[in-house]
Order: sequence, then structure tokens, then C-alpha cells
Amino acid sequence: MARGAEAVPALVGALTHASPFVRFHATELLGVIGDERAIEPLVGRLGDLEENRGGVAAGAEAALVRFGPRATAALLAAAHEAPETVQTRAVRLLGRIRAGVPPEPIRALLREGSENVRVQAATALWRLCEGEAADDLVRALADGSRVVRAAAAEALARLGRREARPVLEAILDDPEDLYESRWAAELLELLE
Repeated sequence: MARGAEAVPALVGALTHASPFVRFHATELLGVIGDERAIEPLVGRLGDLEENRGGVAAGAEAALVRFGPRATAALLAAAHEAPETVQTRAVRLLGRIRAGVPPEPIRALLREGSENVRVQAATALWRLCEGEAADDLVRALADGSRVVRAAAAEALARLGRREARPVLEAILDDPEDLYESRWAAELLELLE
């Protein structure tokens, strides 16, 4: 990858190209090369959602996963300081990376973040701490947001915690969304 390192400045520059296809392919190549100079610019592309159905943001996510724990510091900073779209993706990535991610900032986001950030924090916290996250997730079952309660219930169900049952049963009983009802039924099976 020595020759790839020479291309990093040009590829980082390509992340701001007018074409979303060029930006997307730049994210892919930067992930393959793995040069840490690309981490911050890739985090910046997590909010690139305007064209190509958010393909550039998805490409940046995939590249950052390849960096693993080396991207943790930049993602933690984005989870607290960036616009909401970037925060949401950064928290999701921290949950996917797991190794070396401290749980306390994620716990704080579960309590204090925007609705979308709290949803991702519930999943990330479950992945980071597993059983140690149960108390935080049980508290999130009382969140004012239905989607946050559902995310917390899913995480608890995957931990085998029966506290998830009332939220999942309420979703199951709501005939408005057949997909959500099926999802809740599958999670309830985990608690049998």
C-alpha cells in the first residue's frame, strides 16, 4: 500500500468533487488504503446525503469500519459536535466498531441526544456493553419517543431481558404497521 499512500491527498480532495460517484469511489479507495489521514475527511462525508441516495455517506461508513478502533476518537468527537445526520451515523459506527469505544459517551447520548441519536445509542450501547447496558436500556423504555423505546426494547430482547416485553407487546397490538408487528413478534420469541 505504499503507492496507495501517495494517492491519499488526491483521494481526500476527491471527497469534495461535484460528482457523487467520484466521491463514493474515493471513500472506497480510502478505506482500502487505510491511511489515517483519511479518517477526519471520511467522518466529514457521513453527512453527504444529498445525491445518490446517500451513497457517499454509506461509502464513508464502510470505509470507517475498515479503520476500526483507529477511527474511534474522530467518531466520538463527531458524535458530540457534528450536525445530527453525522452524529447519528457516528454513533452507529461506534457500535459497529466496538473495540476501544468507551461506553460513557454513548450512555450520555442515550439520555441527551436527539431522537435519532438516542435510537442509535441504544443499539450501540447494547453492542458495546451487552448485559452491563441493561439498566440504561431499561430507563430508555420510558423515553418520550416511541422509536427510542422500540430501539431500547429490541436491545433488551436481544439480551434476553423480559423488561422489553410490554413495549414489544404494545407494538404487536398496533395494527397500523404490519412490518413493526412482525418485528415485535420475532423479538418476543427471543423472550420465550
